[in-house]
Amino acid sequence: AANLKKEFGNDFVTVFVNGCCGNINHINVSVSPEQWNEMRPHYVRIGNKLTEKVMELYKELKPVTIDVVKGKRALVELTRRDISKEEVEELRKLLYEVSYEGLHINIAKTDTPEYKRFKAEPKLNFSARPKKELVTVQAIRLGDCMIYAIPGEVYCEFGALIKELSPMKFNMVAELANGGPSCYVPIPEAFNTPIYEAQLPSAEFTEEAGE
Repeated sequence: AANLKKEFGNDFVTVFVNGCCGNINHINVSVSPEQWNEMRPHYVRIGNKLTEKVMELYKELKPVTIDVVKGKRALVELTRRDISKEEVEELRKLLYEVSYEGLHINIAKTDTPEYKRFKAEPKLNFSARPKKELVTVQAIRLGDCMIYAIPGEVYCEFGALIKELSPMKFNMVAELANGGPSCYVPIPEAFNTPIYEAQLPSAEFTEEAGE
């Protein structure tokens, strides 16, 4: 956005939305938080790359006839995953017996005692949440373009599927939209694996939630 203002002036407005990117990272998440800080300049490199692509496409812009403007939204009921009473008791015991201070957390290794202690309190908070939640899904049509808006950090396979099934020529998908939970929405294959996005409570809802 800053680069484009330099090109087109301070009144230029950039509209940027996240597509489905729940399983895409711009940094190496398997390293320590201290190393994350060293990698922060990656966002500058990505921003510059986006600027190059936008400027390249800008030269090819053509007017679009928008003869239809429509919108529709719906509420979809999602079901939260189960957590047993036994696991809740184990989590409470873990909180009582193990100190959090000084633990080194690697989110790429979700089966370690450190990670389990790290997630103990969020898991307990999750266990107290309602079993069902209504979320908003939305579609906005501008001529031949459709904008789909869905909640959560959604795996990119779902974004590709939405575009594949869309009747429109041009499509955009916006995740983390319309409020609702900001948890991950993985594909079913990610469940029952050590992938951190698919662990409780990172992925709050059942395997069917994405579909």
